[in-house]
Amino acid sequence: MAGYLVDGPLIHAAHHEGNKIGYSIALRLLLPAAGLGIGFAVASSDPAQGGASVFGQLARLWVDGLIGFSAGMITASVVDGVALGWGPPSGAERSSAAPSRLHVVPSIAVAVDARRDPTPVFGVAGSL
Repeated sequence: MAGYLVDGPLIHAAHHEGNKIGYSIALRLLLPAAGLGIGFAVASSDPAQGGASVFGQLARLWVDGLIGFSAGMITASVVDGVALGWGPPSGAERSSAAPSRLHVVPSIAVAVDARRDPTPVFGVAGSL
């Protein structure tokens, strides 16, 4: 749980995005709590619970709460990574970035075809 709470804020801190640290912590605390509350509300409002035993009602309450809590954690991680992680690089990141260069690497290999015969394979790979 500690890793869940600190990984996003630490990444924002490493990228010198101090304003996003608080948003990340708030997302990671509030969305699971909201999911837990929604799960409890869904479980307690189920009309089929009227005939269930007390233990059955408690089990349903905690299962739905756990599902909501987990959904909140997943949602917070995705929103933190996608929405808060998006943006132009900071000044420190831009100055340390290497200039783009074209890299082309020829490759030669031997592969095995469907009849288990060795077949030479030639290719070119590259990056920009």
